[in-house]
Amino acid sequence: DEAEQCSSVAFMERGEIILTGTPKEIKDGLPGEVLEIDAQPLRQARQWLRNQEWIEEVEVYGELLQVTLRDVQRMKDKIGEGLEAGGVRVRGVRKIRPSMESAFVHLMKSRKGKLT
Repeated sequence: DEAEQCSSVAFMERGEIILTGTPKEIKDGLPGEVLEIDAQPLRQARQWLRNQEWIEEVEVYGELLQVTLRDVQRMKDKIGEGLEAGGVRVRGVRKIRPSMESAFVHLMKSRKGKLT
């Protein structure tokens, strides 16, 4: 939360600065848009979402899922329908602004293959 209030932030990995910018610049650099999904059972919902090729990322934040995808407007209903058809109870799906935490998770995942 503190990073959201800064005028400039830097992400570091192993003592090296790997990204700098304002919180807005960093979050605007994320691919796609983010949906927050409240669904139960959570593990089953996460697995279904991870199996969809059109979904970029799926992360658990407490008891909610955050899903990154390219076309939220077109796919939002498809997610709800697909989860319900798979036996998952969907309590809510809403578009949210990405957080600095989600930006950090995305950055680390994208760099995972580049670590030595």
